[in-house]
Amino acid sequence: MNRQIIASFFALFLSFTSPQPSFAMMFGKPWRPVHAVDQGIALIYSVVVAFLLQRENDFSNIVYDPTAPQTWVPQGGISFDPNTGEPQLTWDDTIVVQEQDVFQMLPNELLHNIFALLGPKGRTQCWSTSRWFRKWMNVAQGPASLNGFNWKDTLPVVATEPVGQYPQLPFVHGQVLCVVTNEKAGGIISVIDPTKGYEVIHTIRVGKQAEPPVGHGEKLYVANMDDGTISVIDSTKGCEVIHTIQVGGMPQRPVFYGGMLYVANFGDDTISVIDPAKGYEVIHTIQVGSSPQRPVVYGGMLYVANHGDGTISVIDPTKGYEVIHTIQVGKNPQPPVVHAEKLYVANMGDGTISVIDPTKGYEVIHTIQVGGSPWRPVVYSGMLYVANHGDGTISVIDPTKGYEVIHTIQVGKNPQPPVVHAEKLYVANMGDRTISVIDPTKGYEVIHTIQVGRSPWRPVVYGGMLYVANHGDGTISVVDLGGWLPAIQ
Repeated sequence: MNRQIIASFFALFLSFTSPQPSFAMMFGKPWRPVHAVDQGIALIYSVVVAFLLQRENDFSNIVYDPTAPQTWVPQGGISFDPNTGEPQLTWDDTIVVQEQDVFQMLPNELLHNIFALLGPKGRTQCWSTSRWFRKWMNVAQGPASLNGFNWKDTLPVVATEPVGQYPQLPFVHGQVLCVVTNEKAGGIISVIDPTKGYEVIHTIRVGKQAEPPVGHGEKLYVANMDDGTISVIDSTKGCEVIHTIQVGGMPQRPVFYGGMLYVANFGDDTISVIDPAKGYEVIHTIQVGSSPQRPVVYGGMLYVANHGDGTISVIDPTKGYEVIHTIQVGKNPQPPVVHAEKLYVANMGDGTISVIDPTKGYEVIHTIQVGGSPWRPVVYSGMLYVANHGDGTISVIDPTKGYEVIHTIQVGKNPQPPVVHAEKLYVANMGDRTISVIDPTKGYEVIHTIQVGRSPWRPVVYGGMLYVANHGDGTISVVDLGGWLPAIQ
């Protein structure tokens, strides 16, 4: 009982002293200093904690023996990882909170009562206090269910920062994060240094309708679609635009190969070739198919997907700047993905993947039916994962077992291509403000859903954090991939 009273007062202490007052945030209100209303809510919260903890089972027989972490397994199902010494839970209905050698059991009924009142938004927003609490105490959770409720871990959004209008895919350059935003006056690159915080520390003005930058050495190259230009930024000279290169209409993100810069011009069916070593101007223009997309380099060749006419243009730079082969694929092809000496082309217009084996010739050898409006496949552990933007699924293909879909994973609305990190896939769902998390080592289903901002783009991982550009509300969501917060599903 003494431990119960201590835990109750500790909860009250957190309510009053958290550096980011959480009760206002729990109910979706703006941050404000703690005053009488917050204190009243805190008092009620503590009374609820005390009442529920009085109904706690007696775990007084559990004693932590630090000298025998490999063998200590008390009644109830707690053990310790032999390598890290972290607690491992097999209970069905408890949360374990460890402070040095002391264990305090909190029944899930307590968390159920608290989090059920908050709702999904509140459960995410109250993370500020939970994260502060976690820094002081080591928290672990086992699989849990109570009164028909299923529990899962929810990775928390630890920061949401404004960056500007219509942010796109973040880009990591050195130790900073670059996010392109677009306003009526032109594109702006917002620079964030995660080692100093999540706020924008510098902005760089580029051209209109800018694409995410491409890095090469100390320079960044930004395609400006509405201007028909490439902005060149030198990160060693104050992060300013040092050159503007005129290319073709609606240029896509450039590609470097063999010292040259290749820019697909979606608006005029050409590829602009630039030699940065000789100056910042176009030295060759290659005519390709209709509405070309960013080239892909494989085996010394450039493969250009022509979105408008369903073809792939093949260019051999060693033989001159012209198309040497044209491959007919499906409707509205995306840039190819290379895997095991084959090219996989997602055709957004007809829901297929075209398979090409350049070692055997320049033609399609297989066509795989997937979902609606597929994006470029992502390769992980020998499998191809295809996000189907049109029907909210991920198609899984195992090329070693044949050219067909072996699993279909239901995710959110309008998914983008997955991002792979630490054996997990992170899928941004543009249509429902979420990130779906998939662990292929445990099965083909969503294990977590993270609530982010409106119209999230494909995220990037940097420093153990997931950075998500929310195109619809002008923010960046920062997700702690090592974080923890219980949520009722």
